[in-house]
Amino acid sequence: PGIDSHRATLAEPADDKSALKVTWFGVATVLIDDGKNRLLIDPFFSRSSAFRTLLNLPIKPQPGLAKAWLQKAGVSAIDAVLVSHSHYDHILDIGELDTAAIYGSKTSSNIALGHGVAGDRITTIQADRPYSIGPYTVTFIETPHAGATGGRPQGELTDPLRIPARPWDYKLGGTYSIHIAHPNGNLLHVGSAGISPTALNKFQANTVLLGSALRPPLNDYLQATAYAVGATAVIPIHWDDFFQPLIAKPRPLAFGAKLDKLYDELQHDHAQLTVISAPIGQPINPFVQ
Repeated sequence: PGIDSHRATLAEPADDKSALKVTWFGVATVLIDDGKNRLLIDPFFSRSSAFRTLLNLPIKPQPGLAKAWLQKAGVSAIDAVLVSHSHYDHILDIGELDTAAIYGSKTSSNIALGHGVAGDRITTIQADRPYSIGPYTVTFIETPHAGATGGRPQGELTDPLRIPARPWDYKLGGTYSIHIAHPNGNLLHVGSAGISPTALNKFQANTVLLGSALRPPLNDYLQATAYAVGATAVIPIHWDDFFQPLIAKPRPLAFGAKLDKLYDELQHDHAQLTVISAPIGQPINPFVQ
């Protein structure tokens, strides 16, 4: 993605089948896999053009695309899907994973229902409550959406959202950072770069999956995220242009994602953090060696 080698540590391939692995599929879509149990965060594989999105024309998932990308990463089934918030670029493919349990806000639950997910597979989460999913302990921590608008389109959905639906029909719902604890290491997924100065202080994570679009000043942001949880590494996510197909070479979003500046600031002012650059669709080791 145009990142100079001096700015980031290239991710190491995850060769150990028992190690915890992370696979990034663009935007905030992340697979976490320990070889037996798999979580998928913010399922968004089916891209729509800027033209359709900006004109608010109906969109829908592309059948089979999510499964195809997961199969490329060596995964045939997902145990659970976690949703950080309910904008379309975090949830559009929620109905494309046949057997997975779904965890998200009331709005996310209504989107899942409208996309054909059976109600008995859906858990409407409570903030700060730990959920046991196999060997994982997952906690949703309420944190703000990035940007001056607070995350438009805001609001809640009280009824199932049928597809095809328009991008602006996907209301924000609750917004959460997601803490994932596992015997092999802890991760924090920050799907949107808002700041809640003390919300994450009681959690510990080795690595933060750091949403980077519309971020606030970096020092403030890291104090509320990476430093708050004692992380030693960050993996920038949600910086890429999601108006192009996922198969295309990732490029920074034209607005709100100044990737070169982010890496320069991390290198010059936050050298104590290892910055890991994740390729699209390839399982990696998310931890500092």
